[in-house]
Amino acid sequence: VRLDPHGFQGQDNSHFSPSGNWISWGEGGVDDAEDADVVWHEYGHAVQFAIDPSWGGGESGALGEGISDYWAASYARSVGGWTVGDYHYDWLFDWDGHNPFWSGRITNDPRTYPFGAIPIHSAGQIVSAGLMGIQGVLGREVTDRLVLKALHYLGYGVRAPDFAQAVIQADRDMYDGAHLSTLVYWLGTVKNFIDPAQYASGVDGNGTTLPGT
Repeated sequence: VRLDPHGFQGQDNSHFSPSGNWISWGEGGVDDAEDADVVWHEYGHAVQFAIDPSWGGGESGALGEGISDYWAASYARSVGGWTVGDYHYDWLFDWDGHNPFWSGRITNDPRTYPFGAIPIHSAGQIVSAGLMGIQGVLGREVTDRLVLKALHYLGYGVRAPDFAQAVIQADRDMYDGAHLSTLVYWLGTVKNFIDPAQYASGVDGNGTTLPGT
């Protein structure tokens, strides 16, 4: 991936280009490349397109932002610095944002699916909040692996319920469904991407018997 920390002609914006396989970081306010959260977020987009070159359509915009926010938050949480109860704990981009230049984003957004008409960066916070909730229970390594594996099941026109089901399928394939209850709670009960009742019955929407039920 080619990188340019001054790639947007002074604009305060950053971008991954799938066609050129490059990331450019913006300037203005706080230079984006100074914030590791921004670096990891944009690299998250690169990972998505590397796994699925057809990424696009459907709700892929909101999902892409949410998964990339998760990727950044996963790294940030791993290096510590803030603990539960600190007001910065659920902040994302807390150097580039949360200041007079930009409000930044958070990883504990209380909103639920469907996304409605909210912009994709806001809708992405619903996704990242669900994934960080899962990480809070399962830990970073397991959750990162589930997210990456899930991307391999997706194609053009993906919607949020497709991604949620892909995460559950990833858990079946890698962990024999050991984390089903946690995934259904955060992706279904909390965030409404899936119907928890389908999984409580022991059979999913495709008629597949679920492990651990």
